[in-house]
Amino acid sequence: LPPYGSRKRAFRLRFIGGFIVLKRFWKHIFLDIPIRAKMCYIFLVLLIVPMLGFSVYVTNRIQRTMREQTFVAAEKTFEETLLSLSAHTKRMYDVADILVNDPLLHNISNPDYPTSVPDYYTMSNTFKQLQTLGGVTNIMLYSKCPYFSYHIDQIKDTLWYQTVSQRNGKHWFAPVELTGMPEDGGNHFIYLRPVYSIGNYTEPNAILRIDMDREVFAQTLRQTAVTPNSQMLLLLPEQVILSSGEDTQLLNPEQIAHLPADTGSTWQRMTLGSFDYYIWSTVVQPGGWTLATLIPVSDISIPRNQMILEMLCITILLVVAAYWLALYLAGSVLKRINQLTTAMKMLQTGDAAIQVENAEEDEVGQLVQCFNLMASQIDTLMDEKVQYGQDIKNLELQALQAQINPHFLYNTLD
Repeated sequence: LPPYGSRKRAFRLRFIGGFIVLKRFWKHIFLDIPIRAKMCYIFLVLLIVPMLGFSVYVTNRIQRTMREQTFVAAEKTFEETLLSLSAHTKRMYDVADILVNDPLLHNISNPDYPTSVPDYYTMSNTFKQLQTLGGVTNIMLYSKCPYFSYHIDQIKDTLWYQTVSQRNGKHWFAPVELTGMPEDGGNHFIYLRPVYSIGNYTEPNAILRIDMDREVFAQTLRQTAVTPNSQMLLLLPEQVILSSGEDTQLLNPEQIAHLPADTGSTWQRMTLGSFDYYIWSTVVQPGGWTLATLIPVSDISIPRNQMILEMLCITILLVVAAYWLALYLAGSVLKRINQLTTAMKMLQTGDAAIQVENAEEDEVGQLVQCFNLMASQIDTLMDEKVQYGQDIKNLELQALQAQINPHFLYNTLD
């Protein structure tokens, strides 16, 4: 490497050379062009470029603000919906918990207990009261009691019974999950609670069933749209249970399987089919279902694009209006300058009587006034000079006439 001093001088020379080239370029591009072109360049640099830059900044800012506001509204709606769904499931759980802790239910469920008709009516009245107070749709008991309509032996071969009877087995079922249920489970969310004998937890004596109409859950999901095409879905791993919209076939099982069960506290962007979505999801406890909000990216980008188009049209109109105003003002100034230039050329040819009309008091008007005064003074001086020459010629003629006077001749000859 060359010494530090040489590199520093080389850098300084390159900097000075670049500055000189830039200065010449500036002089060639800006200083040596007509005034009209200069004014257009000034208009372009000082008005159009900043306005376009400001429009881009405002557009990006509006886009971020719209997205943030949409997300905030969607998160608030999501939390309210989640609380409502949790409240529904809690009511079902509380009703079942009250009944399971009722000694009469355990007695009726015990096959060795001599159940009587009064016990049956007492339990039935308890079911009806809790059904009304708890806000559930139906309460049923599968047992070996002959007074109840549903005997537990009718359901022992079903898959859901085997699942419920297992220790820590699944107790919550969506309408689309139950098959082989004596009463139609396709229109209800169901909570099943096994009832065991005290000290014997190998096989339940009865199954307590609490139903909640799916319309109650569906009503909670309705009116949750924060954008025209957004949807809130209650999902199983590969199936849609409920949707806030009419399109329950929005996603196929493969797409549902790729949805995150819990996105935490962030929105995730995913491509499902041919559309992009912002997704926010969590698990609804204790049912284990997934509650998800899907907001199409187009629902946010389309209003943004419309706003961009409106701003662009307004910007273009302002630019065109300002440009024509600038041309009008430049034409007003340049017209007087051109008149002044023409008058100067006529003054060069000797026409000192030329005068430029002027009614303005700006800098160009003052320049025109100075030129008119100068031309008037030149014209006056030229007239004085002509008059002075004529006077000299008259005096010379008078002197010549005096020389040829007879008296003068006589004296000369004498």
